[in-house]
Amino acid sequence: MYTRMSKASNAPYPADLSDDEYDDELFDCGANVSESDLDDSLESAVLKTRGNLKITIVPDRTQNAGLNGKPFDATLSPEVQVWFEQFKQIWNQYKKGPVVSKSLQIFYTTCDNPFLTSLKLFADCLNLSNIKPNSMAYAILEELQKYKKSNNSNVAKHVDDNLKMVAFNFVKGQGQLNLFKVAKDAFNLVESKALFVGEVKAMVQQQEYKEACQIATELELFQEFDLYELVLPLLLQDKETVVEEYLNGAVHLRRPLVELLDTFLDRKQSVANNCGWLIAKYNYPDVRYNKLDTKPMTKLIQRLAKMYDLPKELTPNMNKRHNHGALQFVIHKRFVEKSLNKDSWQEMVKVTVPMDANDLHVELVNACSDYGDISDGAMWAKHFDVPHSLLPLCVRELVTGQPLTYSKFSCPDDWDEETKERQEDFHGLNSDTKVHLVTTRPEFCEMMNHLREQSVVGFDTEWKPTFHGNNDVALIQLATRNRIYLIDVICLRVQSEDWIRLGRWIFNNDEILKLGFSPATDILVLQKSLPTLNLLPMASLAAGYLDLQELRRHVTHLPKFRFPFSAATDKHSSGVPPGENLSNLVYLCLGRKLDKSNQFSNWEKRPLRQDQIHYAALDAFCLLEVFDVIGGILTRLGYDFGEFINNILTESRGKRTNVSRKSQQ
Repeated sequence: MYTRMSKASNAPYPADLSDDEYDDELFDCGANVSESDLDDSLESAVLKTRGNLKITIVPDRTQNAGLNGKPFDATLSPEVQVWFEQFKQIWNQYKKGPVVSKSLQIFYTTCDNPFLTSLKLFADCLNLSNIKPNSMAYAILEELQKYKKSNNSNVAKHVDDNLKMVAFNFVKGQGQLNLFKVAKDAFNLVESKALFVGEVKAMVQQQEYKEACQIATELELFQEFDLYELVLPLLLQDKETVVEEYLNGAVHLRRPLVELLDTFLDRKQSVANNCGWLIAKYNYPDVRYNKLDTKPMTKLIQRLAKMYDLPKELTPNMNKRHNHGALQFVIHKRFVEKSLNKDSWQEMVKVTVPMDANDLHVELVNACSDYGDISDGAMWAKHFDVPHSLLPLCVRELVTGQPLTYSKFSCPDDWDEETKERQEDFHGLNSDTKVHLVTTRPEFCEMMNHLREQSVVGFDTEWKPTFHGNNDVALIQLATRNRIYLIDVICLRVQSEDWIRLGRWIFNNDEILKLGFSPATDILVLQKSLPTLNLLPMASLAAGYLDLQELRRHVTHLPKFRFPFSAATDKHSSGVPPGENLSNLVYLCLGRKLDKSNQFSNWEKRPLRQDQIHYAALDAFCLLEVFDVIGGILTRLGYDFGEFINNILTESRGKRTNVSRKSQQ
């Protein structure tokens, strides 16, 4: 008769299956069955079993776990084996918790070398290829870490380099960073970090970039890897958080990284083409090609440069991209939207286009020529000293004084003149409204005394557009029904206590209602530009600020509510500012739109132009006018306007508080 093959034989048993899991009739083949037939039957049974079960081949982690591939002897002594069997029963009953913790702590105190014994127990656990935080293997090392801390154990006495390597190899490849941190702390792996450089480099060769970088960060291996081994492949895989944690220690890689990324923005080719040769050279996998575009790459470079306080000189290509985009925006505002007057246009060009950006100079002149403003093109050609050979023929003739061979062109200067003639179409300030430019401390104090007596104030701010998000307030507008104050932040010299009083008495004062249009943006810029104001977060400020956009949304849903000039907008929609902007709301309430031609101008340039002062004052004062018009309509419809506003403020405060809580969570 054929006797059943044992596990010690070479029979191809599936992993994780015991002898009892095979049916005896599969092997009861009779005395006349040949050995080859038996092998075929056994193989068929194994294949059938594998087809019905999910088989996981678990590698033996004790093999090659030590230094130089030395195996680790995980054999438990008879006494420890008896204890471990009892511990397994405790684990099955209580799982991870106080009982298991106490059992392990008591056991470690009885061990001659708890560090060695813990690794043997760890190796004898199941599912070592997928260790979870609530597993037995995790608990064994976690309790060892606690034991070491509570007993001030002498790790050097019990742990040599070989045991450290065993601990390292046991926890690597788990995808459990916290488990690695536990082992790192318990076995003092950082003290012997040079041991593991080869192991981490092997992980890099196997393209396990994320875990290799996390381990390198934990072991403080910051000098051992260059940009192309860890940092760049992870960025291309859109794992910025992992990279930033590594760069917190790898300070020497910050500048080279930003400089390298900036080369990808060379305008001669696309971002994907500029970095494609590196992807091919190092065979980087899982590249997120949707991130290899101008906008996401620019944002990444900008954020890293700001985070590490790197000079702009390191990013010439990003600077060119920014300036190119900014110039296109200004050109669109001037010639397409026609929303920039001539003064604002010239200010913004000088802010946007550097004197050494020759390609932008040519681009600007060509744009002026394309839109028919030959004289402006000639002016910029002279201002930037553009070579005559690079100028359009019509501009070159005007610059050199040659007779024009082109027919009369349409010049945007004509539009500027038309704009002046159409000033009556725009809403303006009342003649009895006084505008005060606050540039001295006495003027500031007089303003404070007046504002403290008010119950409602119109609020706005202005800053120079930078296209880079680094905006600093240049002007603060605070309007009452008979006075408008323009606080000149650039020129005003007051003490920090004065700013503190302005913040406490006006901005943070719930008894004064501040009217704004999207005031959250203004508050954020003020918090960054003038921290001495000590402005509260918007979640706390909601009771003192009314966003007229919110007011508009609430009243438009009321039955019978109609804006005074809504009928005019239905009949003459072509003359109405589109969208739900402030100019549109002013038109609905007052019958005329706002002149926004100075909105996009250099608010840091001094002295301010008179039309800038008028624009800034009206932007704050019109908020009060709109507020009064809506209040009058609601009162005539029988609503309590004060109660109506309080309900909006309460609702807004609740929404912002919930958003703040979610952000904190």
